Amino acid sequence: MKNWSVSLLELSEDSETAVNTVIDRLHRSGMGAVRSFDLRSACAAYPDRSCPHHGQASCDCQLVITHQSGDEGSAYERHLRSYAELMKVKVVFGSEIVNQRRDILPNGRKVYSLADAYQAADLVTYPSTIEGFGNAMLETFYYGRPIVVSTYEIFKTDIQPKGFKVIGFEDFIEEDTVQRSQEVLHNPQLSAEMASHNYQVGRRYYSYQILESHLALLMTRCLGV
Repeated sequence: MKNWSVSLLELSEDSETAVNTVIDRLHRSGMGAVRSFDLRSACAAYPDRSCPHHGQASCDCQLVITHQSGDEGSAYERHLRSYAELMKVKVVFGSEIVNQRRDILPNGRKVYSLADAYQAADLVTYPSTIEGFGNAMLETFYYGRPIVVSTYEIFKTDIQPKGFKVIGFEDFIEEDTVQRSQEVLHNPQLSAEMASHNYQVGRRYYSYQILESHLALLMTRCLGV
């Protein structure tokens, strides 16, 4: 096994020049670089956003991650913590204080329900690239919140054709994704219209009444009852 050492490159240049310098050095070393979405540049493009203090201590915007790391492993959580610190985004890893139901721990700390988390949110993100179906997405529709979602395969084939209005993205976040999210956050009427539409579509296709009718039909076909 090789022992790898990593040297940090310090550049006294603005970010755009620094990125180009690093890309040029990689190319001269026979390596390539693919530039993806730049979150900082995208945020800077919207100076009239609802919070003018992004990246500062006075910023009150927060990303709340309600579930603990599972299939992704702890390494991904560490990456998120590091990346959030780099991007100066306030993140609450709330798996210890968000559960199915409200509770109070022996030390007096409050535990909030998932319903509390949904109802406190302005926007829900669902960036999974692989999902069996997407129950959390239906929960978002139920609680009347707009959603940013990765258009994973089952979403494309089973959910999207139903007519839900979502802010979708393919492999990575693009500036258009940020712009559409900003529009929803800045326009309460647009947010409410999207949420109301999705609730009605969800009620039409995924309500308990629909489930009951499908199960009754299935039992009739299989058991003759």
